[in-house]
Amino acid sequence: MRSFLTTAASVAAVLAGLGVASAADLPRAYPAPVVAVPVAAYNWTGFYAGLNVGGVFGNSEHVLVEPGVGLGQLDPNGVLLGAQLGYNYQINQFVVGVEGDLGWTNAKDSSPIAETRARWLGTARARVGFAFDTVMPYLTGGFAFGNIRTSDNVTFSTSKTMTGWTVGGGLEAALWNNWTAKAEYL
Repeated sequence: MRSFLTTAASVAAVLAGLGVASAADLPRAYPAPVVAVPVAAYNWTGFYAGLNVGGVFGNSEHVLVEPGVGLGQLDPNGVLLGAQLGYNYQINQFVVGVEGDLGWTNAKDSSPIAETRARWLGTARARVGFAFDTVMPYLTGGFAFGNIRTSDNVTFSTSKTMTGWTVGGGLEAALWNNWTAKAEYL
């Protein structure tokens, strides 16, 4: 009997040394942890090019040198068709960029004695916006230039490039992939 106890004790010692475990020692099976996959936010950084269509509204004052006629005001308006190029850089939710545009217009107004006509307009502007993922409101401002033709419908006519400044704002939205649309007022 003594040899049986010694053998049993030896087997127990060997099994304990091998790390044999009973069912109570097995780890419990837990479900795999749920890992939140971050959704990629829209990134506004990069070069872009596009087409634009809009309206032109303005006013022009004429000093007419005719007996009985002094200052006259015309309100040229029309359609604007053009293109733009730009670059944006996004820092967290802030977007800074530059944009240039150039467009043809048929804006004009006339009276029996005077006419004002704009033939083309362009701008070179900085812009700053705040990105709400795929939507970005922004402010913009910079240099403006355009060709203006004025005449008195009788003897005088001039066409020259005028320069000035422009400020405005807009709202741009990403539609799909790399396509956006915007509404802007300058």
